[in-house]
Amino acid sequence: MLVKRLLCVLAAALLPVPVLASPARAEAVVPFRVAAGGCPGAITEGTLTWAGDEVVKVEGYAIEHTAIPSCTPERGFHSVAFRAYDGDTQIAQQSFYVPPDRPDLSLELAAPQGTAVDRVTVQICQFRVRPPGSTPLLDISCLVPAQYRPPA
Repeated sequence: MLVKRLLCVLAAALLPVPVLASPARAEAVVPFRVAAGGCPGAITEGTLTWAGDEVVKVEGYAIEHTAIPSCTPERGFHSVAFRAYDGDTQIAQQSFYVPPDRPDLSLELAAPQGTAVDRVTVQICQFRVRPPGSTPLLDISCLVPAQYRPPA
């Protein structure tokens, strides 16, 4: 009887035990839109899709535009930055200059394994080139980053 009980305990110890892990976040889609005024200005718009905890897919477009037809565009360009965070720690980033000929954008923000993306920021910056002899020659101004979180 003792041997039988010992074998039962040993067999139970050898059976696979499910690992306790937090369930993966279901896919969540959040729309984003950030617009910068100016001549020209810039707009980026689309969706952020949380595909589990570690990946956010970005789909949309980024364009330069002039809302006021009479303005004379300044020499320069815009950039857009997408940053993923885990708490206060930035864990992924993709940024690019707004292309005049290819407005569509498609990218992924991937966190290191075991790290969850809990928010994404989207920021537009404008780089203006000043006339020769000006100081500074390049002027940079950035909007405050817009923050997006997955739905609770």
